[in-house]
Amino acid sequence: MENLELSSYLVSTEKIKNLVIVTNAFHMPRAMYCASRVLPNVNLYPYASGRTTDPVFRGIQYLIPDAGSFMSSCIGIKEWIGLAAYRLFLQLQ
Repeated sequence: MENLELSSYLVSTEKIKNLVIVTNAFHMPRAMYCASRVLPNVNLYPYASGRTTDPVFRGIQYLIPDAGSFMSSCIGIKEWIGLAAYRLFLQLQ
């Protein structure tokens, strides 16, 4: 949010109407929400720079829980909590 707020001055000064939001795929919902709040008159286009999960099924052995899967779950939970907190905080302003 802070990066977007600081960048909004440049976007408005340069009269930018189209902007690509680049971040990791797991972070994109929160980034797009924040960008739409800070830059309401700008067309926003998401571009995911990476993914935490692999959508291709590679075998039964990948269904067994491990530390990496747990970490990915924690990151996902943190992002959803962050998105809920941003929505609540921004509505109170």
